[in-house]
Amino acid sequence: AEISEEYWRELAKGLPKDNSVEIKRWPEKNDDRSGLDLADSDERKAVLTALIKI
Repeated sequence: AEISEEYWRELAKGLPKDNSVEIKRWPEKNDDRSGLDLADSDERKAVLTALIKI
């Protein structure tokens, strides 16, 4: 994933208003029944932990 420098600068000031990051499904063959269920607290934690490591 490539996150623009502008996004990081805006994020440092608070929640970005002008820039955004689009998280796409990877690999593309995944569908809405595969991957993580963000309604589940353990799976949300896994996603947040992975994002923190970026």
